Amino acid sequence: MTLAGRNTTIRTVLFLCIGVNIGVAYALFRTFRGADATTLIDLRFLQLVAIGGTTVSVLLGALFAILYVRLFRRSPSIPVFFLTFFFLSMMLDVSKVGQVVVLSSRWPHLSPVVARGSIFGHIVGVFSLFAAGLYSGGIRMQRHGTVLFIGFLIAFSLSWLIPVDTSYLPDHLVYPAGVRASLEVALIGILVLAVVNFVQAAVSNENPRLLVTAGAVAALAVGRELLFYYADPLWIIVGGALVIIGSSVFTGQHYRDYLVS
Repeated sequence: MTLAGRNTTIRTVLFLCIGVNIGVAYALFRTFRGADATTLIDLRFLQLVAIGGTTVSVLLGALFAILYVRLFRRSPSIPVFFLTFFFLSMMLDVSKVGQVVVLSSRWPHLSPVVARGSIFGHIVGVFSLFAAGLYSGGIRMQRHGTVLFIGFLIAFSLSWLIPVDTSYLPDHLVYPAGVRASLEVALIGILVLAVVNFVQAAVSNENPRLLVTAGAVAALAVGRELLFYYADPLWIIVGGALVIIGSSVFTGQHYRDYLVS
């Protein structure tokens, strides 16, 4: 994929994500006005907190995705390319708010579909960090467009084929998926491997600065998981802070390399 093709792909996905967020925000506004809802579900306090956490995740994802589109539009860095998709995947957390909309509407049977949308976005984010780590570690495969397509295909297949328990909506607004939290464990394992790839790149290249990048990626991974799975105000603040710190450090490191090159 050429640099122009990468930029076009990122901008297209960014506009789609912005459109989805605007649509869900409008639907939520209509829901609380009662224009399209038959019955408003009784949201628990922690579910309202989860909506706040989702808002934080979406806004941070949008902020850094737009920043990367602006700063790195001429950068050949493939890890930066995949990290941009990590930020874009955070914008898909708005599907958690979509649960509130569909459960308050005439179409509550669409709730499992919305749940799989949340799972899809989460898997895409994990795979994006993993791919960024692979390329940082020196993988030779140049067809990163193919890697991106395969990642999307795997995320789509898993999110639509894995069993989802819709008997009870947790406070964080994401139905449990997999068998005995198998999906969560697998994704955490992939995130650990993503960080390990950055550490391995630092060791093999004898570049201590890459250890700082590895720490930034670890902060991003932990912060993202906290924002996705927790509905506690304290953990949402911690998660948001980790995402901001990790993103800022990663951006600073790679922007410096971009200016030097």
